[in-house]
Amino acid sequence: MTLLTVNGKSVSVPNGSTVIQACELAGVEVPKFCYHPRLSIAGNCRMCLVELKGSKKPIASCAMPVGDGMDISTDTPLVKKAREGVLELLLVNHPLDCPICDQGGECDLQDQAMVFGSDRGRFSENKRGVADKNLGPLIKTIMTRCIHCTRCIRFATEIAGVEDLGTTGRGKDTEVGTYVDKFFDSEMSGNVIDLCPVGALTSKPYAFIARPWELDSTDSIDVMDATGSNIVLQTRGSGIVRVIPRENDGLNQEWIGDKTRFSYDGLLKQRIQFPYIRKDGRLMPVDWLTVLNKASGALSGVDPSQVVGLMGKFVDVESAFLMKRLFLKLGARNLVHDSSLSAGGEDFRENFIFNRGVKSLEKADCFYILSSDTRKESPVVNARIRSIVRKNNAPVFYVGAENNSTYDKLSISDVSTSMVHISQGRHQICSLLPKYKSPVLILGSGLFDKFSMPSLINMCGLIKAQVPQLNISVLHFNASHVGISELGKIQTATTKSDLFQTGKALYVLGDVDLDISKLRDDTLVIYQGTHGSEVASRADIILPGSTHVEKSSLYLNTEGRPQITRRALPSFGEIRNDFDILRALTERVCGSASQANELENLENYSPLFISANRGELPETFNPLFSSKRFGRYIQASKLNSSISNYYLSDSISRSSSTMLKCSKLMKWQVV
Repeated sequence: MTLLTVNGKSVSVPNGSTVIQACELAGVEVPKFCYHPRLSIAGNCRMCLVELKGSKKPIASCAMPVGDGMDISTDTPLVKKAREGVLELLLVNHPLDCPICDQGGECDLQDQAMVFGSDRGRFSENKRGVADKNLGPLIKTIMTRCIHCTRCIRFATEIAGVEDLGTTGRGKDTEVGTYVDKFFDSEMSGNVIDLCPVGALTSKPYAFIARPWELDSTDSIDVMDATGSNIVLQTRGSGIVRVIPRENDGLNQEWIGDKTRFSYDGLLKQRIQFPYIRKDGRLMPVDWLTVLNKASGALSGVDPSQVVGLMGKFVDVESAFLMKRLFLKLGARNLVHDSSLSAGGEDFRENFIFNRGVKSLEKADCFYILSSDTRKESPVVNARIRSIVRKNNAPVFYVGAENNSTYDKLSISDVSTSMVHISQGRHQICSLLPKYKSPVLILGSGLFDKFSMPSLINMCGLIKAQVPQLNISVLHFNASHVGISELGKIQTATTKSDLFQTGKALYVLGDVDLDISKLRDDTLVIYQGTHGSEVASRADIILPGSTHVEKSSLYLNTEGRPQITRRALPSFGEIRNDFDILRALTERVCGSASQANELENLENYSPLFISANRGELPETFNPLFSSKRFGRYIQASKLNSSISNYYLSDSISRSSSTMLKCSKLMKWQVV
């Protein structure tokens, strides 16, 4: 530890800290523009100047490391004069756009000009003008406002791993932008909006919509992927107008993906607002009493062995729990998650979660990734891996289809037999893995749809037998997957073809990717969901459910961390909460309201569902799995990512005009 004095107050800070960090620990706020704790130090705005006793001139506190006995002053006349001069120079070419700038009300330059700036300017020459850049459909640029803090450039290079942004020119001709005419090609590009301290980079979909003080904010979590990033939903009137990140150092830090940030316009489009029943080949709107009686009668009138249930991407734990209870009351034995039909292996939580948590990746010195395109499946986890690869020089061994990753990796193969060879110790990298102290094996969620879960677990057990220190983690993509696995599936069929061929009644809960051509012609389809889709067009009965922003419900993220979504918007039309629909349906099937009122038992079902544990990582043991031979289970086949298009991977994003623009632009640029 290093001991120094800040404004007469002694403070002890870790070795290697900077002066600005020491000031923050001492409770002294130092103004800054270019400094950010999660980015490298640039030291080019000079706003953080402080006085060091014994120094002939002020020092940049963000770039100066602390030393024993330093005497720092932040409020002397010299410091105040220096800050006033820096602000005057920054405002020389800055336009007076505050009344029409979307950054107004949350602008660092605006706030610091009020506190540290002068009450008048001395510059009377013409101001410099800079042409705006086209970074795509998400980021609006007004580059005349840019103060060259380079936060956006450092984020793109260091966090996002896309070196699209940089500076050109020198002195008064310096400009920030892309070197060639192209859009900012990153799944995390929207974070530069939060990083920009002025109004140079703002949200294009949010342009001229509202002022910050007009918004109502609701703390919630993201369900567009299984990471469960902490977010703030900001609403005005009856709609969401902005989604911004909420800091959680153990999970998403302060970043979120573009789909999380910008797909909110799809929440209200293509919505199913009323119950429907198919009559004479056409879907007709009916009241809730009619549709519930029709659905309960249809389920009760079919042999339970021929009733099939599919639960989709956004199903919360409460709805999955009631869905399972409904199927148990019916006596049905086929209720599965859409993305995985793998039976078995779910008795141990360690088999299907991201063990030890995302933050534990910081200790990793080697990554072994099986069929996971982390850039698409979880941009936040991908950013963590990239930062660790850069910081620790950790190697990445990859088995799967080639992808445009943001970190250097050694691609071994795209065929599944390579996994078998590694598990049997017959591959060349088998001699390398035991040399690392904290290796991490990441399984892509697409593997569980391609291979049986017991065979994958046994394969991982064989690898762990060779590398006992290996941390085996599963990176899921669908937000509902871990919660459903924790509850446990009911399953007798082993393949999708078996599932659909034996089913005469199919109950679909939520958004699923289903090829309806594989269904039997006489299959009765009940669809309980939020958006119009291919499944909804085939359905015989439709029950309109609510989205995650219209209810407070429980989700388990890929780590097994229980988190709550908070209601930010009221439901509209005849939309009802999914668990209310399932409760009413169970009541009609069972013939008793008391039998349907079982949601209170949820906390007794698993320790993760207890309210006191919400937000905390589960305890895991990561045991040495059984090392059985898998024989026919793993066959030679191509390994592909579970996501083909990041921007259009679910019903909400497919209903978003913003995501559609991104998808079209991505395809155009690839061609």
